Amino acid sequence: MEKVVLKLGTGVLTDQDGTLAASRLARILDEVIPYLPTDDQLILVSSGAVGLGRVRLGLEGILSLHEKQMCASVGQAVLMQYYNMILSKYDCTAGQVLLTSGDLANAHRRQNLLSTFKEMEKHPIIPVINENDTISTEELELQNDHSFGDNDRLSSLIAVELKAKVLIMLTDIAGIFQDRKSYEKGECIHQVVDLSFLDRIETWSGSAQGRGGAMSKIQAARATVEAGTACWITSGIVEDQLANGIQRIMRHEVPETGTLVSGGLEGWKR
Repeated sequence: MEKVVLKLGTGVLTDQDGTLAASRLARILDEVIPYLPTDDQLILVSSGAVGLGRVRLGLEGILSLHEKQMCASVGQAVLMQYYNMILSKYDCTAGQVLLTSGDLANAHRRQNLLSTFKEMEKHPIIPVINENDTISTEELELQNDHSFGDNDRLSSLIAVELKAKVLIMLTDIAGIFQDRKSYEKGECIHQVVDLSFLDRIETWSGSAQGRGGAMSKIQAARATVEAGTACWITSGIVEDQLANGIQRIMRHEVPETGTLVSGGLEGWKR
């Protein structure tokens, strides 16, 4: 059974007031699930727990580290409720998987994780993965070498570990842009074949392609492709474009939207 890893970031899952964009999430899954081969397993890597917990608890202002962890514990339950409600349409249930970087670094725990995924294949279960923020503080603190970067790095690690067919990273912009000028024109990079090109991507603060978000995705895409799995970075906000992109990817064709990072992987057709 081949795997398709779909990563949904905070900017895609939540509205400006921090509440869950439930209708958007339902629409995204409607544009993805029906277009995957029936023998492929969809793996979701989902952010959003801290923000949902904050809203549910009515907290405002700057939160302390432990307040964020508390919010994550509440928000994760809310998140899973919504996933189960939406996935019931497809007679599927969500399987919660909470991880820390140590879980993937430890051979024994990593093997336990893979065994769990193997068992999930036998049932109509869609794994929903998130960092275990109630235990791990790496993602909630300043970015560091072990941080999952709003789950960008986590989705890459999962895609590599499972030898996924493709990693799809949904973001709140159209894709990756080469520089400020191309961003202002709305002309994102269509395909990256030479991975060294990623070193020349321009990022700038105070924008949708700020260093944190863009660089995190670029680094995750590079690591994924170097391990043999293509990565498609595209908008989860724009409607009616995911289904076509999914169908093209299943045919090993470059999608018409977003940025496909394929590196030297063979078989991709324009």
